[in-house]
Order: sequence, then structure tokens, then C-alpha cells
Amino acid sequence: MERLPERQAGPEYRPPGTAQAAARRTQSVRASLGAGQQNLADVAEFTAWLIATDQRRTGLADRLSAQFRGEVELAFRAWEATSPLTNPSAFTEKRTSHLRPTISLPQEASRSAC
Repeated sequence: MERLPERQAGPEYRPPGTAQAAARRTQSVRASLGAGQQNLADVAEFTAWLIATDQRRTGLADRLSAQFRGEVELAFRAWEATSPLTNPSAFTEKRTSHLRPTISLPQEASRSAC
């Protein structure tokens, strides 16, 4: 059995591995914030497209949809192929195959601190 290090006096003491866990947590938070910001940008672009489409400004709507990021464009084209603006049954099928559980960096950071 591995012997744990003796606890040292003082408020600066940190168990081994704490710095690595903190670094991973920081990396995770940065990645999460970046992903959240990208999601907001994607939603804003799609909303702008939707407004332009509703106002029958097809030139603007086409320019906006041409600027979607690759993965958003792929999902948008698949969604658009169902004719959702004119086909009421297009909204009845739920598509959730892209939602799968993944391990997140905060969980990894917590594990490495132990």
C-alpha cells in the first residue's frame, strides 16, 4: 500500500495532483465557454435566416445559410430537406441520435484529483 505524504502545516499545502486537476478543470471551463459561445452564434445566425425567410428576403436568407458552420450546415440541409416551412408533419419526428452521453473534462479533472 502506498503511503500518503504527511500533511504539512500552512494554508499553502495542496495534495499531490491538485495542480494538474486544476489545470484540467480550467481547460474544461474554457472549452465549455467556447462551445457555449459558438452555440449562441449558431442560434443567432439561424434566427437571422428564419427572419429573412419569413420576410421573403431570399437573397439575404441564401447568404446567411451559406455562412453556416459545416456541422450546422449539414444539420440545416437535412432539416430543410423535410420542407419544414410547408410540411406540418416534418416536425412530428424527433431526431435525437446526435445526443449521446460523453465524458466531460470536468469529470476527468475531478477523477485525477483523487
